Amino acid sequence: MPDAGTIKTIAIPQRLDAHIRASDGKLVVIRIFFKKKNHINSADYAGGGRSAYGAVAKEYEQDPKVVFLEMGLTYSNNVANLPPDLKVEDIPLFMFVKGGSIPYTFKEHQLKDDNIG
Repeated sequence: MPDAGTIKTIAIPQRLDAHIRASDGKLVVIRIFFKKKNHINSADYAGGGRSAYGAVAKEYEQDPKVVFLEMGLTYSNNVANLPPDLKVEDIPLFMFVKGGSIPYTFKEHQLKDDNIG
């Protein structure tokens, strides 16, 4: 677990069931972003993910109990390398808190935050 307030990039596993646990009551915000194929150092965003993350980060960035993590998926032609029955907008953005997790989805945030950031 990185120190609170830091942003660390972690790899997403083949299955979208990474288990990240918050300790000491810290809030863990996971940003899921998409890297264009053959653009290793650049990240593009899909489904309002950047805006959703930005809104959460702005609210909590000064909170010492918040830990930010990033998950990367590679995509080509705006289609993530996901199981065929899972669409990009169905990928949840989870905020893990002690004792449970609060799911967010890109689709929900896109409606509210698409023009932010």
